[in-house]
Amino acid sequence: MAKDLTIKALENFKPGSARREIPDGHTRGLFFVIQPSGLGNWALRYRIGGKPKKLTIGPFPAIDLPTARKLAAQSIQAIACGEDPAKTKKAAKEAARAPVAPVQDIFEDVVDKFIARHAKAKNRKSTADEAERTLKREFVSVWKGRRLSSITRAEVRDVLDAMVDRGSPGTATRNNPGVANENGSIEAANGHIKVRLDQRLPRRESRDFDSLEAYRAFVDRVCDRHNARRAKAVAAERETLKKLPRRRTTDFSTVTPKVTRNSTINVDRVLYSVPSRLIGHKLEVRLFDDRLECFLGPDLVMRLTRVRTDGARGHAIDYHHLIGTLRRKPQALRYLVYREALFPRAAYARAWAALDAAVPPRDACRAMVGLLVLASTREAVEIALADRLDAILDAGKLPDLAKLEEEFASKPSPSSEVAIPEPNLQVYNRLLSSACEVQL
Repeated sequence: MAKDLTIKALENFKPGSARREIPDGHTRGLFFVIQPSGLGNWALRYRIGGKPKKLTIGPFPAIDLPTARKLAAQSIQAIACGEDPAKTKKAAKEAARAPVAPVQDIFEDVVDKFIARHAKAKNRKSTADEAERTLKREFVSVWKGRRLSSITRAEVRDVLDAMVDRGSPGTATRNNPGVANENGSIEAANGHIKVRLDQRLPRRESRDFDSLEAYRAFVDRVCDRHNARRAKAVAAERETLKKLPRRRTTDFSTVTPKVTRNSTINVDRVLYSVPSRLIGHKLEVRLFDDRLECFLGPDLVMRLTRVRTDGARGHAIDYHHLIGTLRRKPQALRYLVYREALFPRAAYARAWAALDAAVPPRDACRAMVGLLVLASTREAVEIALADRLDAILDAGKLPDLAKLEEEFASKPSPSSEVAIPEPNLQVYNRLLSSACEVQL
């Protein structure tokens, strides 16, 4: 186990022939780096999405030991909230180095230069005058004062669409040379709809939706508004449509992954957790647009919400599926590549970051797994425990597993006593007498 660094130890470290990284036992992930030249600096090593990352904190002795630990603790807190401090630092540097917009990048200045150097120099006077009039009326009036590099392709299409809607399709065509025209609105690419959706989303208070139905209703409204001017073309197309088949067609693809010993399956670059009882079995997974249906033989065993990822790997983890394994091997928590996706709420990620930075590794793993076991008992406990953890961490304290188990332990409901009277045996004698009379 790494020892706590001290000021005296830092002053006595001697450079070697190779670069050295000396861990600080006080703050997990903090390293003192000594270069062969004798220069020293601080670095923080951590993981985001299962990938190792490194953050250079600063040089020593300009940043002393207490300051380095404080800055490392702040970065660990940011990591627990889902941020990447190294990425944030890099973005800040790039923003500081960004050049100031040159004067020649202003849109109306670019238009004036284009007219002088190209339109008037290479065309007849009438053609050049028409180009100048169109550019200034249709474009300069909209983008005056803006940088040319800030104008997006979507904004250009909006201006061209406005020309067509106004009844000037020829003007739009002349200002859009070299771009293929679609064979009618019905055959247009879905890119137009995607652009409209991207324009409408910022006008809402949030890009999130309460449900899939709410998102579909939003898309329908945008499509209806976008297609309003094409009502005649849509109506003509509908007249030629045939009835849908009586039976629903197959709208899913199928894969057959095997459940690993870690109770996971890998589907379309996303790692999903499944119940441990399925370990070792091959599942038939049907991939729908919004969900996964998992079959074991002919039986549907579970449905999962489909997750999509733009990166190399995604994770969709339900800690209830893995809590049994972690309970037997709590130290495995530290090395899980999908550890950040395991925590059900942000409060649990904060608790792990605080425990990992303040207590020995084995104790941190045991305490965190204990918190997850406690949260897995009931959903109400998971929510209440998250609120309690936030309050404890905001107060600058560490969660005490024993006290929390005592506070949130399931208490058996009191059983009511039921009085059962003893049967009267004379009743059976009367039944026997009645049977004898019937036989006689």
